[in-house]
Amino acid sequence: QRREIIEDLLPREVILGGKLNLNRYFGNGIDNNDNGGVRGVSDDLVELASALEQTPQNGMPSFNAARAKQRLVRDLYITLLLVCGDDPPADFDYDGEGSSVEVEYHRMMAQWAVNIVDFRDADSINTRFRFDPEPFDGTPFDDTADPNFIVWGCERPEVLITETFAFHDRQNQDTGTADLVADGDDDWDSVAQPISGAVIELYNPWTGPNNFQRLGAELGNPNTNAVNLSSATDGGDPVWRIALKRNRTISNPGDTDVLRTIFFVDPGTSAANAGSDSFFPSSGTMVLAPGDYGVLKPVAGNNVPVGPETITGIGGASLFVDGSRDAASAPVPNRVLNISDPSGGYPAVAAFPVDRPLDADIQAGAKSNRTAEDLIELWRGGIAQDYRFAFLQRLANPTQPFNNSPDDLNYNPYLTVDTAAIDLLAFNSTDPNFTRDNTANTSEVGVDMAGQRFTAVDDFTRYSSVERGVSFSSPGTMPELDMPTDASLGVARGNLFRTDDGPTNPPNGVDPTSDFVHSFGGMNVSHDDSGEMNENRVPFGWLSWNNRPYASHMELLNVPYTSQEMLTFLYNNGSSNGSMRNATFGEFRTQVASLYGDSRFENLLRLSEGVDGVVSNRFAHFLEFVETPSLYLGVETFLPVDVPLPNFSDAANAEFDPRVHGIPTFRRPGKININTMSELQEPVWNNLVAGYGEPFSMFQSRRNGTPGPMDPTDFELFYTTIENAAFVPENPRGILAAINVDSGGNPFNAIGATDQSSPELKKNATSSYFANELKQKMGNLVTTRSSVFAIWITVGYFEVDQFGRLGAELTSEAGDVNRNRGFYIVDRSIPVAFEPGKNHNVDRAVLVRSIIE
Repeated sequence: QRREIIEDLLPREVILGGKLNLNRYFGNGIDNNDNGGVRGVSDDLVELASALEQTPQNGMPSFNAARAKQRLVRDLYITLLLVCGDDPPADFDYDGEGSSVEVEYHRMMAQWAVNIVDFRDADSINTRFRFDPEPFDGTPFDDTADPNFIVWGCERPEVLITETFAFHDRQNQDTGTADLVADGDDDWDSVAQPISGAVIELYNPWTGPNNFQRLGAELGNPNTNAVNLSSATDGGDPVWRIALKRNRTISNPGDTDVLRTIFFVDPGTSAANAGSDSFFPSSGTMVLAPGDYGVLKPVAGNNVPVGPETITGIGGASLFVDGSRDAASAPVPNRVLNISDPSGGYPAVAAFPVDRPLDADIQAGAKSNRTAEDLIELWRGGIAQDYRFAFLQRLANPTQPFNNSPDDLNYNPYLTVDTAAIDLLAFNSTDPNFTRDNTANTSEVGVDMAGQRFTAVDDFTRYSSVERGVSFSSPGTMPELDMPTDASLGVARGNLFRTDDGPTNPPNGVDPTSDFVHSFGGMNVSHDDSGEMNENRVPFGWLSWNNRPYASHMELLNVPYTSQEMLTFLYNNGSSNGSMRNATFGEFRTQVASLYGDSRFENLLRLSEGVDGVVSNRFAHFLEFVETPSLYLGVETFLPVDVPLPNFSDAANAEFDPRVHGIPTFRRPGKININTMSELQEPVWNNLVAGYGEPFSMFQSRRNGTPGPMDPTDFELFYTTIENAAFVPENPRGILAAINVDSGGNPFNAIGATDQSSPELKKNATSSYFANELKQKMGNLVTTRSSVFAIWITVGYFEVDQFGRLGAELTSEAGDVNRNRGFYIVDRSIPVAFEPGKNHNVDRAVLVRSIIE
């Protein structure tokens, strides 16, 4: 029964002895503009078929691109588990947020499978996939909607949060004229409504459009790659938002930990706005072209007053966020963008001063913005590090209405694209003793709330904004800070896509100078090495993303295995990770990314077999079961639509659509067998590696070993695949297996090119694309399997009666059987003509012929 279940789940090509084709499911392998955000696999998709636009491909208007995409994800998921193992590797102990280790392992495999699809398609729609956590339990694949078993494909992050700052001025004084306690009580008074605000900078990190790298029309203009952050669905739901949380926790369907949201357009009474405060600009839009910065501000101009000083020089496109709605979507007047006022804003006050400070009350409710911990930070004064975390989010499918019900077929939540910490500067500018360097006044206290007394205790308020990349610079000691070194600048630039998770620089968000340090509207200080000589500049980190059909199955090396939310958190390029500020994200990095992530690009799986102490896994085996279409004719056989396949159930035949699948002929012309290359093919080798890899002599030495007197062959050792290596007898010098995998014997592990026109860009390998470039190239050019076949033919002679029935073999009664035997070697890679009954030039393909008897 288990075998029958597996055969029903496996892709038809794999059952028939072929490989899973990464592009064939999409019809002609070219059209990417399909409906990618649909919600199920089988029954759900049948239900949705009438509602989905049918994408014409190959002249077949009935072809359902969305269904094909879902089928590909499921086939990838099943193949991954069968090849890599249904049980987690021994060292996999991550249990997520209450899920079992087994479920989290299956979730990781499902996430990689759906990412393979979204890495390929050119739209900006996150594909939803409901994975079966126990696909081989003897029951059909379970695709019933279940929030615990849903993964969303990872799309390219089109916008990043690059800088943040927030402030809160308590506006308190002791307004009485009495003796020790001025106004007769033991707390200060509000002489005006507290002033708070926040500034958040966004950045479009991509370049202008080219033949393949274009922004999906769902998010903006594909002709300019400009992202429209102020766009909304037909129903009025904003496509983009920023969710503010108290902690950096992985988002959940209910978003119960979102305290308030920032929209780029008025959300009105949209369900996207329900349950928490919201902020939005009353006018204006934000459209970020490649390389553009956008700034959300609490004032109309480019200067933001912060107590006794002003943040000046804010550039870039900006939006004055002056609109607000409460948790019931009712407008809140006279309220601007901030992270620290009470939920719903401050109550109306008839006249000031107010005896009870407005920053004294704790609010109830899960989404309250005023807990005791919040108020302690406001009254303590100075820098409250990580006061809030900003989560830049967008709708999974920007063309559909917001829907936060995971058990609904139209489920369409906000998915996190990027995260950033926001430090809060708290002070009291109306204190008569206030100075920039000393805001502490221990006589300033709040009311006694359940035994909690809020008192100003901090005495140091030099500060700066929190910039992306600065946490990767080397901080000095306070108050004399060292400028970041060249090396740390290089690390910061290399980690452009990496969200900060370590300590800020300067430490604790402070700056030793008397001027506010920021780069709002421009390049971050840690990224700007413009003072360097051009030849010494370190390039920006580049997050490799195809958005096109796969040219080689080895391009899967660049596909992240993480969720959209974890992508920028795990992105790495050779830097240290810094200190961890949160348990949930940190647990994933410690228990998964450190074991299975690439050592230089943690968002990518480490495809290795335990080389150099790395934990063994079978992830690399998967690469042997997938392929991209061959450009040669005759490598696949396509059956007519109405021809059923033998030995398959009706259901299995229904899933196998011959129009988009092919039966392999096991012929792969055009590939070079690296095991049969001799010195005569050294020019071929040189063209293959093109300056990347080792010289042919070293390659030949690695492959052949050192023949001894008893084994003088030129082919003592050989390269093979990981799967084939298991069937090869053990050799004392070892099998140099798997050209796909990093190992000491891999001739295709070189990083970067020798293009001297841009040595830093190539050799620093600031992108996994450059790090894996040679392997990607080799994926469709070389093979370890020959097209040369040995053929033995034996001809016997038998009696046949008038009805054609076979009788005894001639001369067998005399015990003297006469048979003819021949041996031939045929090279199928030699092009020859074939026509039944005629011999054109077939002899050219026969290299050796020998009649044995």
